[in-house]
Amino acid sequence: MFSVHAFPNEAGNPRLGLSVSKKVGNAVVRNKVRRRLKEIFHARMEEKERVLQSLDFVVSARPASSAASFQDLEREFSVALKKLEGRV
Repeated sequence: MFSVHAFPNEAGNPRLGLSVSKKVGNAVVRNKVRRRLKEIFHARMEEKERVLQSLDFVVSARPASSAASFQDLEREFSVALKKLEGRV
């Protein structure tokens, strides 16, 4: 549905960058995916420890994300964060 990459930052707080191409759908669909990913990101970052607080996240949505439910996106993001936590 999407890929998540993390890069260290000097800001001390997590930041999010989104890439949602036209392959995902029309403007309405792309904005819906963006809104959902932003909401998931902000909710997850409030509960995470300091290790993830000093990272920049770049999320690249794939066309399958347009058909995914909010719960599917949330589950996928949780899996991606667990993988990143193992690397940090």
